[in-house]
Amino acid sequence: MPASRPECMSTSVVRKALRSTCRTADICTQGIGGRVAAGYAPDVVEEGDARARIQKLLVTGDNRLKQGVDRAKVRETYEDALALAREAGLEESVQPLVEVRLQDLERLS
Repeated sequence: MPASRPECMSTSVVRKALRSTCRTADICTQGIGGRVAAGYAPDVVEEGDARARIQKLLVTGDNRLKQGVDRAKVRETYEDALALAREAGLEESVQPLVEVRLQDLERLS
């Protein structure tokens, strides 16, 4: 018997992948009256979802800075996070985080 893989290594699928059509259908059926035009997400931003998206933008900006991406692109990412925080009513908690990053960006330039 060849030792091509360790016995403890599983080859079966652990979790089914989400089907994009289901997610699209969920997005398109939320909103006023239960219907939103196809292809458009509702304007309402849930706080939990907004927090996750803000965190992702901040981490993306940090990674871009570490990777040497153009400073303007890094600044844009941080400003996008702040704009999303404003939309979601989270500006007070996010603004200090963005300000520190923008100050560091200026210092590095």
